[in-house]
Amino acid sequence: MELFFLLLDSGHPLRKEQIVTALWSDTDEHTNQTLHSTIHYLRKSMGEACIASRNGTYWLDMAALFGDRVWYDVAAFQQHDASAKAALAANDDATARTELLAMVLISIVAIMCSPSTVIGVHFKPTNSGLPNLDARPAACTHCLASRTV
Repeated sequence: MELFFLLLDSGHPLRKEQIVTALWSDTDEHTNQTLHSTIHYLRKSMGEACIASRNGTYWLDMAALFGDRVWYDVAAFQQHDASAKAALAANDDATARTELLAMVLISIVAIMCSPSTVIGVHFKPTNSGLPNLDARPAACTHCLASRTV
């Protein structure tokens, strides 16, 4: 899962050397095979198209598997944070309030998925782009992947 979140957090293609440096502090003659095995098992568990590669770079392609039906809580939070700050700078209190409430909602969803989960990738269960909290069970049924930071 470390490779999954490294590629997810980066938001852009990473060279093999960047991945190796980020994931394995000590490299040896087996590191290249370890990387390829990790990619193989991640593709096997997530779907072949989940990790795309070209010219020695790798990236996560969630859209190839799920279209726009998934969202990454950290990216969504950061987007709303930037929008709230821009609205405050423009003295647009109504928009700032809406963006801050969206940040709170994202935080609630992350906590509801699992109290020990801090970061997650979730399926969008509603057309609004945000989860429907009315139908939330005790355990997250729409969480694709999560990790504790």
